[in-house]
Amino acid sequence: MIIVRLASMGNIRRRFLQILEKTDLKGKYPKNSKQQYKNIDDDKEVASIMMNFNRKLILEDGSEYYGYGFGSKQDRITEIVFNTSPVGYQEIVSDPSYHNQTVVMAYPLIGNYGIAEDDFETEIPTIGGLVVRDYNDTPSNFRSKYTLSELMEKYHIPGIYGIDTRKLVRSIRDLGSRKVLITNI
Repeated sequence: MIIVRLASMGNIRRRFLQILEKTDLKGKYPKNSKQQYKNIDDDKEVASIMMNFNRKLILEDGSEYYGYGFGSKQDRITEIVFNTSPVGYQEIVSDPSYHNQTVVMAYPLIGNYGIAEDDFETEIPTIGGLVVRDYNDTPSNFRSKYTLSELMEKYHIPGIYGIDTRKLVRSIRDLGSRKVLITNI
């Protein structure tokens, strides 16, 4: 029997990861169905959050990251790289040097100023995908014509948010760039 005590967001995140480790690939059923929990309400709450995941990244080395989709819903295999810039996500998405690469943004909040038509690096973005920690779908810039998700849908670019980008960036930094699959769960 596992005793669950949730006192802070750090504990919730740790508990969430523990539950995630005990689930099958689709995150629907516990691997050990006889597992009992003392505080079942907390586990139901965390499990319900986990059940809402609709996208995942699968790296070439087999590691998986679960999150929520935005942009295009299509599956894509690309090379994964990272960018540490705190601003300029529109320029990164439209930068031709990221052709067929999935870019992990190290800065946690992306999408908060939307897309302005004057800030493109190229007319048609060719980035392979975008991975962010927190995605904001309500831009606050007066120059914004549409959201980042709308741009990504228009040009068939898949995106995923809600994953631990710090861990992913460390993995890319330490082990190098690898192939990655962005797919639906």
